[in-house]
Amino acid sequence: MKKKITCIIQARMSSKRLPGKVLKKIRGKISFLKYLIIRIQKSKCIDKILIACSKNFKDKKIINFCKKNNLDYFVGSENNVLERYYKASIYSNANNILRITSDCPFTDPK
Repeated sequence: MKKKITCIIQARMSSKRLPGKVLKKIRGKISFLKYLIIRIQKSKCIDKILIACSKNFKDKKIINFCKKNNLDYFVGSENNVLERYYKASIYSNANNILRITSDCPFTDPK
């Protein structure tokens, strides 16, 4: 039986150094988050992608992005990232988790 792998991407808009960076456009064309998702979708071992954002009102933009792009998302604690991942994994019924942060768009799909 093949093990199912869920990729949980931590995303937030409240960066201190560059607020909103996950939805900023690369060369004016595609956001960091969208680029990352495209790369992850090329992976042959990922079965599901889940965006884990926070309850911060600024993350409503991430929720809207997920809805527009037909992506599954989970809203959890802003400050307790471990709890957010844990609850996101329960929400998605994940057996195996790959944790990725949304500000690393050059993740290799292999």
